[in-house]
Amino acid sequence: MKFPAAILAFFFFGSCFAQAPTVQGKSAIIIDAATGKVLWEKDADVPRYPASTTKIMTALLTLESKDLFDLLKAPASVTSVEGSSLHLRPGEEISVEDAVYAMILRSANDVCYTAAVRLAGSVSAFSDRMNERAKEIGCTGTHFHNPHGLPDKEHVTTAHDLARIARVAMKNPMFREVAKTRQRVIQRSINQEDTFLETRNKWLLKDPTADGIKTGFTNDAGHCYVGSAVRNGFRVITVIMNSPDTQVDQDAMLKWSFSNYEVGLSARPGELLCEVPITGGTVPTLGLAPLVDTQLLSKVGTKPKFTFRLENRAVAPIKAGQKLGYAVADDGTGFQVRVPVVALESVDVKPQMFNFEGRIPAFAWYALGAAVAGGALLYKKRTRIY
Repeated sequence: MKFPAAILAFFFFGSCFAQAPTVQGKSAIIIDAATGKVLWEKDADVPRYPASTTKIMTALLTLESKDLFDLLKAPASVTSVEGSSLHLRPGEEISVEDAVYAMILRSANDVCYTAAVRLAGSVSAFSDRMNERAKEIGCTGTHFHNPHGLPDKEHVTTAHDLARIARVAMKNPMFREVAKTRQRVIQRSINQEDTFLETRNKWLLKDPTADGIKTGFTNDAGHCYVGSAVRNGFRVITVIMNSPDTQVDQDAMLKWSFSNYEVGLSARPGELLCEVPITGGTVPTLGLAPLVDTQLLSKVGTKPKFTFRLENRAVAPIKAGQKLGYAVADDGTGFQVRVPVVALESVDVKPQMFNFEGRIPAFAWYALGAAVAGGALLYKKRTRIY
């Protein structure tokens, strides 16, 4: 018995999606970096200890708070910080740029502590800022209590929240550069014997498509990993928490992601994104272009039905390049994203016989008069008696 090709394709692609990645981590998630859409998850909203993946937020806040060449001065208490260290000495100065490299590559707890004290006055005050920023990003299960991730019962987050934070961090060009760096020589004011940094992100060394982001480990948190990789024209962000082997998990998650998803729609500023109805125009629809690069994923082998609607009604006249607010894009699965848009072309007002008050405009009177006069002449010719 032969089956139609469409049925075979359905079973083939359906089976691909039925087999989710095998992940040992207690929590994990894969998101599309462009939109934040969750592609796959496992207990992603369960609060867990993040260990040094905390430093993604610390580095992001540091970059958002200071210029790269500003100096951070280590407090007298810096030597009391345990764990991974840059071996800062009291009074030693380091630039913000090199401090962020030390946070991400060396996972330096003493540098995180220095940044917290210098940027906010204390660890407690800096933790408050971390929590405020997390809330702005949209985190719902996060409570930071220190800047480095050392064991603390009050310091928890979720895989989904870590993915949200990483997605925002990777939009920062400097953070993105740091996250993919393998080696770095830094400048310091006192300890000249420790200036070479090498990433602890071993996956970054194995996968040429990887460009970040951060490892983490404590006995309580287990092995944690936040990753980023770009293949087939799109980026995914992955989070793995409390896993016996994050690299095995990461490999499985990336293979699943790029085997099952592809770019379904892509538009840059100046390119057509969609068409929407326009009221009162000389044409029925208006082409819209995004103000930012816009990309939506779809499942491999499917024909996605992307739909768009303008939040505010388009009414003529409209000029090319005019900002029209946001278009809401739906990828066909119910996931929606708002895209700032402009008009691609100008549209004039369609002439109307009657205006909105019900009055006949002057040009209509002239046309009506001409028609009546012409009709009278024609009638006169036809009825002339010889």
